[in-house]
Amino acid sequence: AVGTAAIQHGKRAGLTVIGSAGSEQGLALVRGLGADLAVDHNAEGYVEQVREASAGGPQMIIEMLANVNLATDLDLVAKYGRVVIIGARAEVSINPRVMMMKELDVRGLALFNATRAQGEAIMDDLIAGLADGSLNPIIGTEMPLEDVAAAYVRVMDTGAYGKLVLTV
Repeated sequence: AVGTAAIQHGKRAGLTVIGSAGSEQGLALVRGLGADLAVDHNAEGYVEQVREASAGGPQMIIEMLANVNLATDLDLVAKYGRVVIIGARAEVSINPRVMMMKELDVRGLALFNATRAQGEAIMDDLIAGLADGSLNPIIGTEMPLEDVAAAYVRVMDTGAYGKLVLTV
């Protein structure tokens, strides 16, 4: 769900967006959301494909599985670029020299750290995007409330796309 929102926000901002997924279903979703390029991050040569499409490396990478991808992100992002970590499922070790040599900005993002004013600005932007149709929540799965345990397992599956809605 974070990835689908990131693609839509990037396009709203007029950015060139490269999205990745690990399945044909995911790639179709990335394309459908308007990404300029959809790449299979499980395919051989995907890093070179992104580097070529972004003229040497993207200016920003939004990372949702840092413990798996951060080393690749640091190699791939352009000099003076930024990697924003939104998710990680384990600790990760990195070589700080890579960040120094490319003068990278690596930061974590957790919306629960937002101030009240920042939260209100985020909500205002979301409401405006929903109202003008530039942001569309993607519903991936609907499950009955009594299946909440199975729903949790589904949310933790990295192959799940879109929001999971519990129905009553």
